[in-house]
Amino acid sequence: MEDISLHLLDILQNSVSAGATLIECCFSRKEDVLSLSVEDNGKGMDEQTLKAAVDPFYTSKAFRKKKVGLGIPLFAQSATLSGGSFDLQSELGKGTILKASFVVSSIDALPLGDVALTMVTCIVAHPKVDFVLRSSVNGEKDCFDTRLVKKELDGVPLDQPEIRNFMEEILCQQIGKLEDR
Repeated sequence: MEDISLHLLDILQNSVSAGATLIECCFSRKEDVLSLSVEDNGKGMDEQTLKAAVDPFYTSKAFRKKKVGLGIPLFAQSATLSGGSFDLQSELGKGTILKASFVVSSIDALPLGDVALTMVTCIVAHPKVDFVLRSSVNGEKDCFDTRLVKKELDGVPLDQPEIRNFMEEILCQQIGKLEDR
């Protein structure tokens, strides 16, 4: 995958497929390190599945003829190649936490990509799932939470063009701070 937002899309879809109703994404930027964590309240994984999830020759998708799932292994590789780190934790029945960090100045660091569009696409595609995007840049914190947006809109669907555009604009501003130095 060519940027972090595409990896994020894959991870968010994994969370939705695991039955998550709340997915929290946290980005932080401190000096030359960009960190990302994704935490969900989905069905989680047992220890055997958790170990297999980082294996590029494993997939949980039953419809595939070949059992190959590259999303998580490629994400882990992207993080570590940049000089960063990767960690995956899960507990059956409680959810999953994925953490990755990237050394931004590394020649092997992936660009951030369009995280705002990725988030809005997932929000609109999965209206029954709540998404939270937290960000912190050198101590300055921002938070976007669909639970608050839904409460304020009082039943107006988030897929309305004006709402969708508004969310994307807010998220672009929030994510843009991660790229500023």
